[in-house]
Amino acid sequence: MRSQKTRFGLSLSLVTGLLAASPTLAQEMTLYGGLELEHLTEGDWDAQTEVSGYLELEYGGAYVGATAHGLDVDGEDYFDVYVGYRGESGQLSYTGYATYYINTDSVANWDDYVELGVEFDYAVNDAFSLGADFYYEPKNSHSSHYLSAAYTISDSFSTDISIGRYEDGAGGWSKEWELGGTYYIGDETSIDLRYYEGEDYGGYFGLSLAWDTTIFTR
Repeated sequence: MRSQKTRFGLSLSLVTGLLAASPTLAQEMTLYGGLELEHLTEGDWDAQTEVSGYLELEYGGAYVGATAHGLDVDGEDYFDVYVGYRGESGQLSYTGYATYYINTDSVANWDDYVELGVEFDYAVNDAFSLGADFYYEPKNSHSSHYLSAAYTISDSFSTDISIGRYEDGAGGWSKEWELGGTYYIGDETSIDLRYYEGEDYGGYFGLSLAWDTTIFTR
């Protein structure tokens, strides 16, 4: 199976990446929302499509949100709620959060659980940044960590790479990596294409269309 980060962390990571650096909103209450359609063409599994939507309320760096996910394979639908804090200091931006994943379909073979995450991003310059992400799932004592690099080619296109490892549930560690590019259509819509591969699963591609917007600011 895919790692915890790849399988369950995508929506939250995308939201955090798009909204983290917003100093002008630091002391305002802001409600964000968005939708994402993602199609995965996988080597070890059947191709599948996921539709997800989220709402997130932020004030002074603190945020709380919820995401609903629906898969067209095996009826694997789930829901998550999360709370966290994001901020920045100089060229370093960071976020820490706790997410509760809720299985809403008995067909899916996993129990509800909590994941803790801390993510760092350091802007080397206006175009290039480095990241480090750490995750821990207390229920099963599983952890994972990743290093990443991102480069903004233009106002409309950026690319990134991530490599890391996660506990495989058998007392060992498995490595995985991903390479992707994102094309931005205006301020709210993006198209993302990326390739995933790991030691315990075959390589596959993911293509997604995302829409993220600010619903209101007060």
